[in-house]
Order: sequence, then structure tokens, then C-alpha cells
Amino acid sequence: MEHFSNIGFRLLSIICLFLFSVNFLECKTPINIFEINDPAIDSTTQEFNLNIYTPVLDLNPCNDFIEVASSVGFTINDKVLIVQMQGATIDTQNHLGYGTVVQYNDAGNYEFGIIEDIISNKIYLQNPLLRTYTTTGKVQLIRVPEFEDFILENPITSPPWNGKTGGVIAIITKNTFQLNASIDVSGKGFRGAFPKNSTNIPAFQVPDYVGINTNPGYYAPKGEGIAEYGISPYTNGKGAPANGGGGGNNHNAGGAGGGNYGCGGNGGYGWKPIYIGDNILSQGLGGYSLNNSNNKIFFGGGGGAGHTNENDLSIGGNGGGIVIIIADEIISNSKEIVSNGTIGHDAAPDGAAGGGAGGTILISANKFKGRLSISCKGDNGGNNTWKDPGQAPGGGGGGGAVLLSVSALPQNVEVINSGGQPGIMTSNNQTFGAKAGCDGGILYNLIIPVNNSPLRRVIAAGDTTICNDSPVQLRATGALYYKWEPSISLDNDSIANPTANPKVSTRYIVRGVDSLGCISSDTLTVSIDSFFATVKSDTVLCNEPLAKIQLWAKGGSHYKWSSQGVIDDPNSPTPVVSPSQTTIYYVEITSDAGCSHFDSITIRISPLITPGIRADTSVCLSDNVQLWASGGTHYRWIPADGLDNPNSQTPIATATTPRRYFVEISNDFGCSVLDSMFIDIKSLTVEYSTNTLERIELSGIRCDSVTVTNHFTKDLTMSLSVLKNIAVSIPPSFDRMVYIPAGGSISLPVWIEGEYYPWVHDTILLEEGCFRKYIALEVQVYIEDKYSLICCSVPIKWRTSLISYELHQKVISFKTDGNWILKVYDPIGNEKKNLHGKGNQEISLENLQQGIYFLVFQIENKTERIPLFLFEN
Repeated sequence: MEHFSNIGFRLLSIICLFLFSVNFLECKTPINIFEINDPAIDSTTQEFNLNIYTPVLDLNPCNDFIEVASSVGFTINDKVLIVQMQGATIDTQNHLGYGTVVQYNDAGNYEFGIIEDIISNKIYLQNPLLRTYTTTGKVQLIRVPEFEDFILENPITSPPWNGKTGGVIAIITKNTFQLNASIDVSGKGFRGAFPKNSTNIPAFQVPDYVGINTNPGYYAPKGEGIAEYGISPYTNGKGAPANGGGGGNNHNAGGAGGGNYGCGGNGGYGWKPIYIGDNILSQGLGGYSLNNSNNKIFFGGGGGAGHTNENDLSIGGNGGGIVIIIADEIISNSKEIVSNGTIGHDAAPDGAAGGGAGGTILISANKFKGRLSISCKGDNGGNNTWKDPGQAPGGGGGGGAVLLSVSALPQNVEVINSGGQPGIMTSNNQTFGAKAGCDGGILYNLIIPVNNSPLRRVIAAGDTTICNDSPVQLRATGALYYKWEPSISLDNDSIANPTANPKVSTRYIVRGVDSLGCISSDTLTVSIDSFFATVKSDTVLCNEPLAKIQLWAKGGSHYKWSSQGVIDDPNSPTPVVSPSQTTIYYVEITSDAGCSHFDSITIRISPLITPGIRADTSVCLSDNVQLWASGGTHYRWIPADGLDNPNSQTPIATATTPRRYFVEISNDFGCSVLDSMFIDIKSLTVEYSTNTLERIELSGIRCDSVTVTNHFTKDLTMSLSVLKNIAVSIPPSFDRMVYIPAGGSISLPVWIEGEYYPWVHDTILLEEGCFRKYIALEVQVYIEDKYSLICCSVPIKWRTSLISYELHQKVISFKTDGNWILKVYDPIGNEKKNLHGKGNQEISLENLQQGIYFLVFQIENKTERIPLFLFEN
């Protein structure tokens, strides 16, 4: 340990002849202080500011600053003590229970903090306050010096409590605190009552517990306590305002002692001889005992004043102040730490005042070395020095409180906390009803309140990134109640740790309410990992097994491929494979945030395609040719012109020009090959002839009108000179073909119905290679009937399901009610006429040469195809 006489440290001698302002140390005798670079020592003025005091003007636990009257002398990183001196609620009724503590409220609360910043008169602490404070309860902020080691060479005290600040000494050392001198804050606590003389007094003993301060002739002022002097202006009377001593009532009753841990003693009785009533009822009542068990600290209560009417101003004793020492070890050379009350003033012949109560001493230390005396006793009440008895002395002050961090009193530590004795009447050494104060007490296992937690506010856990559809637990601390927004993706928006499952990146706000009702908020952002992974599409290898193919995947930072087949680099985004059969390759794609995407690629091996196609061929003009291809499951012919279905395996081609057809033959794997065939065109020869096969006599058919009522069918046999096999198309549509062998014949059915006509015309087609021969068949029908001349006429008539017409001398006439279209084609499909109209019509065919034609009637979306024969008779 360094001593004050060592080089590098200063010896300060301060002789104090009067009390400095509340911001400075009060010294009764010169002191020597060992100081370690503490800014409170002013090298210019040589004034030592051990503690600096300032009233707290605004202190809201929900704010992060303390507003003070002055921040002068405070610096960043200073340790400070916040302590509330008053603010308790008492019973204010004028009855025996007056002054009892209803609620301590924040009175006696204290704690330490560290200054983080100072802006003007606003002091910001590093950590929030643990306890609540009410500025109307007289809160003060005190700068507390901190030392590695501290040696006290001269006695020190504090400035007295002045109603705003003072009365406290607080020192912190990291290691040892050596007492080579004493610390004494006796009488620095709550103030004793100051009496007011009055000759306006009643003629009776006043029993009131509380009275207005403008009528001192009835009752003297009360001493100060944690409820001040009572509720102004009702600050007089015998009742004790919490731990303040009650004042003596008329006539000349003694003031009571103040209280702290121990209660104050009552004052002496009132003067009896000429005043009506019970003089016992006028004595001041001792201050109440306070409860320090909730780690509260209090000044000793001030003594009450004695009642006076002859200018015998007996002032109540002051209570002791507060001393707080924090060190690892206390070394004492038989020195004292003292916080006693002071004695009540004497009186003669009026009532004497009560003594002040002992204060509070807190020592947080692990070890004690040397003999240490701790004193916080109450002081005595004032004596009454009048020559005659019956004059009231004052009551004694109560003992104070000692709070120790150890669990038992060390053997080398002495505690004196007795109550003060009552004053006496010096004329007979009697107390005349005055009582001693109660002894104080010791509380162990003290824990100094220091908040090392962050600022009082709700704190949300940091931002985080999650994968798609992955829930995450949000976290917040620092509050009792929570509310999260937006709530749509949360399982519970009113707890500290809800589970969120957002679909998009979301910024959450959490608001919290702490135990003090403070509301704060914080935010966090849950980001959705935006990585988008893609892979190579499925691939088909056509006719090339064991070919090398490069796979690929994108969007991640790590890749892991797997398959039954061989992969050259499973951790590459672009591995190379050579599958011999259809194979699936799996890949896990992982982002920097740890999110995974699973995908696969299928490499399919197609079987070989063996194409087949019809050989090249030559056909006649306008012939239909059936093409064919094989080897696949899908076919596409090119060009599509002239084909009935270009996507058929066996399309029909109409030969109009020489042409090469290509076909794409593909399978279900999508593989394909291309092949082709050629169609050549031969020249076409067409001949026409007329052949009357036979005359048919239809006997017995009656023809009363132009309608035949029965059907007649007769097989007609046509003998042809056929040298080799030929194909014959059967009318009327030529869509039915029969084959006639050489020297053969054909039977054609003739069906007659509807109107009766004398001639039936039909046509057969002979084909041989590109040779076409159309043979017109005329069947002459003769009806042996007496009415035949009436119902049978020379012109050719015909009736179909759509139309009836008459052909006579190359003029065709027909009857219909609807719209009609008439087209005339020659046998090879050349259009010769195209007419349209509505209703009955006569059309000349004069410009047509003789031969076979086809009439195509289209009436009301129905079509009829009729052969037409134009031959010269």
C-alpha cells in the first residue's frame, strides 16, 4: 500500500472554520488524504471534494438520463450514488395513529451507477436504474470517488442535510481502505425542529396530534423524517411524522426524540399548575421505528421542539447521516465510523427538545483488520434546567442501523447503536415522563444495489437469415410483456420468443413493457435466403451410349452429387458423366446461409432407330399412292402438300407432280432419323365409248302417273374383250372397284325407283396402268302398257333425293326451292362449269363436247353427284 508521504502523492491540510457549500467537504480538523488521480481534488484551490452533491430534478425510469440541478464536478465514467431521502406516505389524521408509515414508497431507495455521458445538466448512466425514485421525495445524486487503495489520515465529515442534498459520505476502494482517522457524520441527517415562541396560548393542555404551524402557542414544531415535517402547513403537534420526533404541546411539554431503526423517546409532560386538562396528553411522541429490511437506508430522525412561550428556544437534535464504505478489506487503527444523533437543546423554564436518532452505516467488505468501532446511537433529550420541578425535558433519540455485507459481526468490530437517554429536570434529576430512545439494530448479508445489466429496454435478438419455409424462433429480453408486429406469420405475438415462419423477408418490431411500466421497442429482420438454384435439364442421348456429358447446377456455393453411376467430381458444380444406361443424378445445392435445394437430372439412353420407308415409285397423274415408313413411334412427312395426313405412318399422297418426300422418324425418347422416297409421274391416256347392253321389257308395271310404285332390279351382264386383268370402278361414285380377269365378265345391279324414265344411264371405268377407258352404258327400258305413251316421254328425266331434272337437246332444266350450286366436271376432274342461284333453272350445255361428265349439285349444304352422257344420236 502506498502512503500519503510517498513521492507522487499530495498531502492536503484543510482547516474548515465554517461549513462549506453543500458541494464541498466539511472538516472539523485538518485531514490528510491519499488520493489516486481523482479529479475531485483541485490543485489550484487545494479544496478536496470527496463527494459532490446535486439535487435530482427529473428522474423517470423510462428515460435514460437523470436531470440534475448542476452537473459541475461530474465527469464521464464517474461512479455515482442515487439516493432518495424522503417521500413516505403517513397517516395524517388527528388521532393516535397519526404519523405511522402507510407506504414507504421510494423513500430510502439507493443504488450505484456509472456516468456514460453528460449533456448540460442531463447525466446519462451506462445502465438503467434498478429501483424507482420520486423526485418530490428529495432525491440527490452524489459523486463517489473510487480508489485502488485509500488511506484516511484525518477525520472527515459530510455537509449537513439541507433539505436537498448532503448528509452522506460514500467511498469505494478496489482493495484496502485504511482508517488512520475517523469518519463522522453525526447530526448530518434529518433536522431537529426549530421552535417558535408564542404568548398566544390557551388555558388548557392541548392533546392534538397535529396542528397548523401558524399557531405555535398551541403546539411546537415536529422534527424532520422520511415524511418531512408532516404535511405542510400541519407540521406542529405532538404526533411523530414517521421517524421525526413530535413537538411538545401547550403547555411547555417536551419534544420527542427522532427515530430510525430504533424508535424515539417521548418528551416530558406539560406544565400542570394553572392549565386545565391532562398534562400527560400534551407530551411529544417519539419518532417511529423504520424498516430497513428491504435494503433501504435512512437518515436519523430529527428531535421535536419543546413548547415555548418565554423565548426559551429549545431546538431538536439532528439525526445522524449516512456512511457507505465499499472495499475488499477495512484496516482500522482503533478508529471510528460514526453517525450519531445530536442532543436536544436544554430549556428553562419552557419544554426542552428531543434528541436526534442515529443514522445509517453501510459497510460492504470481505475482511476487517484492526479494531473498528461503528457508532450510530441516538443522542439524549434536552434537560430542563429550571430551578423548580415540573418543567419538561426532551425524549431520547432512537438508535440507528448498521448494514454489513458479512453474515456475522466480526470479533474486531464493535457496534454502538443504543438509544439516547431522556433529558432530566436538573432540579431533581427526574425525567417527568420523558423516555429514552429504542436501541438500533444490525442487518447482515448486505448487497449493494448496482445494475450491470444493459439499459432498461426491450432488446430483440440480432437479424437472422432463414431458408424458405423454415420456421425461426424470435427472441426478446428486458420486459415483462411483449407485443410483436407484424403478427401474421407468428404463432404467438404476445410472448418473448414467438416462432416466425415468414414467406418473405420481414422486419419485426417488438414492444415491451417492463416492471416499471416503461415501454420500449426494438427491431430485428428475418431475411429469406434468396438463392435460386437451377440444374441442367433432363437429357436424352440418341444412338450414342457412353458419350461424355457435362452436368451443371447453379445458384449455390456448395454442391454434392450422387448417383449409381460414376461422377468424375461429386463436389463440382459441373461434373462430367458417361452413362451406359438411363441414369438419375441427384444434387444437393447449398447456399452460404446453409439453405439446401435438392434436384435431379435424368440422362436417358435411347435405343437405336432402324428406319424403313417405301421404295421410290412411278404412278399416273392424280393417282393416290400410299406411303409408309417404319422404325419409330412418331412420323412427320415433308412436304405436307398432297398428303392426307403428314403425321401418319402411312399417309396417302395424290400424285400431281414428281416429288421427293422426306420423313422424320422419331421414338418416345425424342430421338429421330431422316429418310426419303421419290414419286415419279407417268403420262395418262383417256378413252370414251358407248355400249347399249340390252333392252329390258318390264311387263305388268302400271304407270298411272309418272311415279313407279315398285322397284325393279336386274343384273346386267357386260361382255368385254379383256386381254389381261383390269380394274373396273363401279358407278355411281367409282369408289368401289372390282377386278375382271382376262376373258371375264361383270354383273352390274340396276335399281329403278322413284319416277319412271325410259332410259337408264350409267358408266363403268376400265383401268390398265395409266390407261383410262370410260364406257357409257345405256339400258333401254320398255314398258308394255296401254298408258305408256302417257307416262313415258322421249326426253331423259331423272330424280334424285335432292333434285329432279330433265335433259333435252343439251338443255338441263331442274326444279328446287332452295339455293343451289351446279358444277360440271369432266372424267379427270377438270371443272367445266360453276353456276349458282336460287329456285328453278334451265341451263344450256351447248358448249360441252360429247362425252361423259359429272354433275355435282349442292343444295342447302347437301351434295348429289350425277353422271351425265352427251352423245350424238
